[in-house]
Amino acid sequence: MHDKIKMDKKIIEQYSRHILLPEIGLKKQEELQKKSVLIIGLGGLGCIQAIYLTTAGVGKIGLLDGDVVERTNLQRQILYSEKDLGKSKVVAAKKYLKNLNSNIEIKSFDEFLNTENVFRLFTEFDIIIDSTDNFSAHYLINDACVLMNKDHSFGSIFRFEGQVSFFDKKNGPCYRCLYPNPPQPGTVLNCEAGGVLNHLPGVIGLLQSIDALKYLLGIRPSLVGQLLVFESLTMDFQKFGFEKNSNCSVCGENAKITNFDNYELTCGIREIALESGDEISVSQLRERFIKNDSFVLVDVRESEEFELTKLPRALLIPFNRLHDRMHEINVEREIIVYCRSGVRSARATLLLKENGYKKVKNLRGGIKEYAEKIDPSIILY
Repeated sequence: MHDKIKMDKKIIEQYSRHILLPEIGLKKQEELQKKSVLIIGLGGLGCIQAIYLTTAGVGKIGLLDGDVVERTNLQRQILYSEKDLGKSKVVAAKKYLKNLNSNIEIKSFDEFLNTENVFRLFTEFDIIIDSTDNFSAHYLINDACVLMNKDHSFGSIFRFEGQVSFFDKKNGPCYRCLYPNPPQPGTVLNCEAGGVLNHLPGVIGLLQSIDALKYLLGIRPSLVGQLLVFESLTMDFQKFGFEKNSNCSVCGENAKITNFDNYELTCGIREIALESGDEISVSQLRERFIKNDSFVLVDVRESEEFELTKLPRALLIPFNRLHDRMHEINVEREIIVYCRSGVRSARATLLLKENGYKKVKNLRGGIKEYAEKIDPSIILY
């Protein structure tokens, strides 16, 4: 559809403020209608990118996200309203964007990115925008783009800080040249656990989409080999240069990652797997509460999370302080550990076991699942 659009009077008027720019003009605006972009993740970053790339006149925009709209999204994800709660993000986003610009093609993919669908999804788009909020996705997107020779825009946000870069596979380093290996699951907080200023994704998402749009217009992106860091508390922007790593595991001279066979093992992304006997379900925990059983309930979230909502009888010991404070827990007692979703507490369970605590169980699904299945009065965040 997008390559059949003709620049009639109405469309020229619509894009006239672009056409008046000497760096763009009528020709490049016409060519933009034949270009395509895939936005991965329709959270705070993806929402702002989708809006501005739609109004800019990019011919085809792909929206990839398998999630539904939750109330916590409304603080910063500006494509959605209260009427969209519980609806598919890509469905709600497509409806909103078509009302902004009916001249372009919007393709929605109601699924999450994985090693099985990545090549199918990336093939039809000129450029990829990484608007995700987890390390597994960052590394998968980067590695797939290198293997498929596609350029991509990267952005991340946390609390008051954001980062942006652009990865040109022919002329610059890749994401792994900047960050060779992902952190272990549970060691780094994401926005769900650590929070984020609602203006921040607007700033970072726009910076990402500017370089992506420049790329599609044939203008060299500014952040190749550069990491732009924005600190909103101080309103400081800083740029850090980095170079291509000849020993990079995916774009280096002797790359180890050449396909997606055993990808999780090769790329270093591996979820924490506990034995079934090392976990407890939310329904089992509820029965333990009803019976008033004796155990120590340890909350390994941050203090801000604990103040927002908590389970009864919980002892707060944030994960990053657990090693120094585990002496506060009686090694002979039965211990149940929980966090927001079960990832940090799984690592805490392993840490305690490594230090001689034998009666330890992780609450599978964390306080989020407890709220959803057991106690709806608990605040979700």
